[in-house]
Amino acid sequence: MKAVDDALVKRAEALFNEHGKIITGHGLTRRELRRLERVGLIERQLMRNRDTGTLIYEWKPVSAAEGVAKDIKIT
Repeated sequence: MKAVDDALVKRAEALFNEHGKIITGHGLTRRELRRLERVGLIERQLMRNRDTGTLIYEWKPVSAAEGVAKDIKIT
């Protein structure tokens, strides 16, 4: 598995700042998106394309609050 480098993170950051959410293949390849997902920077959601009816993944950045909430254990 190839490591996530700074150039990939900067490209992804620029795309997500511009669009908010992206779909697979628009700006980043599926492989690049999966690498970012494995590190925990982005997450995917399955959606249906309105025009063609096919199922595709929509990718969005993980919010910092979700990472903090996972670390806090409520007893």
